[in-house]
Amino acid sequence: MKNSFKFEAKLWVWPGDTPWHFVSMDQEISKLIREKYPKASMVKVEAEILNIKWSTSLFRNNRDKNYLLPIKKDIRKKANLQDGEVVEVIVATI
Repeated sequence: MKNSFKFEAKLWVWPGDTPWHFVSMDQEISKLIREKYPKASMVKVEAEILNIKWSTSLFRNNRDKNYLLPIKKDIRKKANLQDGEVVEVIVATI
């Protein structure tokens, strides 16, 4: 059974030698996912931004008690996304 969630979040870059781009899920939605997958550090999802859909995983962020959704370069390019931009995201657990 899939659970689908919609939220808005700002695109940001993880600092480091190899920059990764993410959006952070809000803590309320993250709590629901943690309750369903209590031991999983990654949760497979189908994601959608601006009608662009792809399969990926959410990564648990224990520090902020939420999940991080990576946004690959090809997705950012197709959606014309820039760092700091707020986007509407839909994720459905697989």
